Amino acid sequence: MCYNFFMKKIKTKEKSGIIHSYKLLWGFMNIKEKITFICIFLFSIITALTKTFIPLIPSLIIAKLSNEKFLIFGFINLTFLNTISFFIVICAIPIFLWVLGMLHYRMIDVFARKMMCVINEKSQDIILLERKNLDFGMTIGETNYIIKSAVDNIYNLIEPFCWNLVGNILSVIFMSIQIFTISYIAGIIELCLIIIILLCVFIRTKIQKGVVDKIEVENAKIGNHFLMSLTNLSMITMLKSKHKELQELRKLNNSFYKENVKRANIGFWYWVIVIAIEYIGLAGIIITYYLTSTKVAILASITTLIAMMNEVYGMVEEWGYLINDLQTSAIKLANLEKIYPKHSIKNQDEVNLALLNEKISKIEAINYKIKFENFEKIYNQVFVSGKIYVISGMSGQGKTTLINAICGLREIESGRIIINDKYNIKNLYNYREKISYLFQDSLLFDRSLTQNIAYPEDNLNEKAKELIKIFNMQEIVKREQKKGNIASTLSGGEKKRIDIIRTISKDRDVYFFDEPTNELDALNVENVLSQIKVLAKDNKIVIIISHDKRCLNIADTKVEL
Repeated sequence: MCYNFFMKKIKTKEKSGIIHSYKLLWGFMNIKEKITFICIFLFSIITALTKTFIPLIPSLIIAKLSNEKFLIFGFINLTFLNTISFFIVICAIPIFLWVLGMLHYRMIDVFARKMMCVINEKSQDIILLERKNLDFGMTIGETNYIIKSAVDNIYNLIEPFCWNLVGNILSVIFMSIQIFTISYIAGIIELCLIIIILLCVFIRTKIQKGVVDKIEVENAKIGNHFLMSLTNLSMITMLKSKHKELQELRKLNNSFYKENVKRANIGFWYWVIVIAIEYIGLAGIIITYYLTSTKVAILASITTLIAMMNEVYGMVEEWGYLINDLQTSAIKLANLEKIYPKHSIKNQDEVNLALLNEKISKIEAINYKIKFENFEKIYNQVFVSGKIYVISGMSGQGKTTLINAICGLREIESGRIIINDKYNIKNLYNYREKISYLFQDSLLFDRSLTQNIAYPEDNLNEKAKELIKIFNMQEIVKREQKKGNIASTLSGGEKKRIDIIRTISKDRDVYFFDEPTNELDALNVENVLSQIKVLAKDNKIVIIISHDKRCLNIADTKVEL
C-alpha cells in the first residue's frame, strides 16, 4: 500500500514541498500513529490558548482594579468575580494551561522520536524493494546521506509544526478576534498585514526551494566524498594523493558555499521587506486611531491592543523562520523518494506450484537475449543435474550477466528457459529457494561469523558445522567468541571461506559459483573444488564462472563465451 502510494506520486511529478512531505509522512504512519498525530494536532488548540491568555492577564488586572468591564473574545468576562476569586482564577488558568501544554509537548516529543524509528524501518523497506537489474541508481554514500538526513530531520518536521506553527496560527486567530472586539479598524489593518506577510512567506518558499534542493545535492556529494576517502584510504596513502582529494573537496565545498550564499541573500531581503511592512502597518494603526472617531475607551483595552499586536507580529515573524526550517526538513524527507526503484520488477511469471514442489534437474536457456547500454548477447545453453559446468571467457563477455539473468537479477529482452523439459518460465526469480549463489565479491554483514554463515537462518545446520571444520575456520570462530565481532578484521581469503560455507551448506537444486577460488590458498582451493564435486555427485546442477585452470579441470562441460 505504501509502495503504491509512493510510485503513484513519483509517476506524476517529483515534489519536495512542505505539504508534499507531510503527505509522505502521513503515508508512512500506521492507523495508531495517525490517530496519535490527530490527537496531537487537536492538543495544539491548548497551546494556542496558553499563548493567547498570558498577554490578557495585565489587561484583566487593570480592568478589575479600575472596576471597568473587560471582555475576552467579546463574550468572556472574569472581572465580575470578587477580588480573591478573580486572582485565584487568573493564576489557576495559566497554570492549568501550562500543565496541559507541557503534556502536549511531551506527546509531540515522544511521537517525533517514534517516527524517527518508523522512517528507519521504511528506509530499509525502500532499499530492499525489488528492482529491475538491481539498479540502485546512486552511490552508497549518497543513499546513506539521504536516509540519515531524513531520519535526523523527522523531529524538526514534526515538533515545530505541531508545537510552534499550528499553535502560532491558532493563537494569531484568537488574538485577531480579540483585536477586532476592541477596534475593528485595527483588526482590519492587522489582517491585511498578515495577508501581505504570508504572501512574502509563500514567495520566499517558492524562490528558495530550488536553492535548498541544490544544497542537499551538494551535501550528498560531500558525504559521498568522505566515504570514498575512507574506502580508498590505502590507495590515497600509497600514492600520496591527499592533495588531490583536498582539491576535489574544495570544488564540492565551493558549490555548496555558493548555494548557501544564495539562500542567505533570499533570507536577508525577505526580512528587510517583512520588517518594513510591519512598521508601515503600525504607523497606519496609530494614524488611523487618531484620525478617526473610533477610540479605545479603557486602559485595559489599550493594554490588550498593544500586547496583542506585538504578539501577533512576533508570531507572524516566527512563521518565516519556521517555514524556512520546515522547508529544509521537508526536502530531506522527500529525498527518500529518490532511492525508490525507478523500474520495479514487473511482469514476472506466475508462480508454478508444481515446479515449487519438484526438483530442478534441467535448465535450458533458449534464445536468451540480454541487452543493456552497449552490451547485447543471445544465449542458448543447457545445464543438467549431476554435472559441473564451467563458464569462461574474456572479461565483458557476459558470464555473470548470464547467470544473473537466469536467477532473475537482470532483465532479459526476449527468450525463455525451460525447466525439466516442461516448465516454460522467464527466469528462476520465483524459485529462489531452489538456488544457492556464491557472488564474486565477499558479502558480509556487521554480525558474528556464525550469523553470517547461517544467514538468513539464526543457527548453523549440521552441514555448515562440518564445512567450518573442513575449511579450517574453527579457530577464527573461537577467536571471535572471545573478542566479539571480528568480521572487519578478516582477510580476503577468510571472508571468501565464510561465503563459500554459507553457499554450500544450503540444500538447493542449483548452485552458482562466481570465481570461487579467488583469494584462496592452494589448500582451500582444493577443499572448495572437492565440495563442488560432492554437490555434482548428489545430482545437483553446478555452474561455475572462472578463469582458473583448476576449476576447468573438474568441469564436465566447458562453456566458452
